[in-house]
Amino acid sequence: QRPEAGLTYLAGLLHNFGYLLLAHVFPPHFSLICRHLEVNPHLCHSYVEQHLLGISREQIGSWLMRYWDMPEELATALRFQHDPGYDGDYAEYPNLVCLAVRLLRSRGIGSGPDEDIPDALLERLGLTRDKANDVVSKVLEAEVLLRELASQFTQA
Repeated sequence: QRPEAGLTYLAGLLHNFGYLLLAHVFPPHFSLICRHLEVNPHLCHSYVEQHLLGISREQIGSWLMRYWDMPEELATALRFQHDPGYDGDYAEYPNLVCLAVRLLRSRGIGSGPDEDIPDALLERLGLTRDKANDVVSKVLEAEVLLRELASQFTQA
């Protein structure tokens, strides 16, 4: 049941690709979306995008992955990354992205509302809440160490 590591990494790396597309290709629409999100921080960006554009950044990113003939796992991960109940084909990919985003938001990293992590999501992934939190802590600690290491090179 363990997902392929390279595709999992790529899904995490590209999870905000639709956001970049909105900003680059549709600047006036992106500006409008940003203003709406500023005054409605309690709303998920997908609701605002659907209301204003009729499409979300996840749908745009997923469509582009399919257009570029990227693996279906990747397109699925981008499309359903904010749906903790997604249980369709290749569910482990969007489920992992959803879990990672929610764990980071709970630590003040990222934007959008802080959303609960359902037990069913953790069960589908075969993880405990403690294990998931421990992994995020290790990643964040490694980031601090990497920044310290990088700063030593810039000072020399």
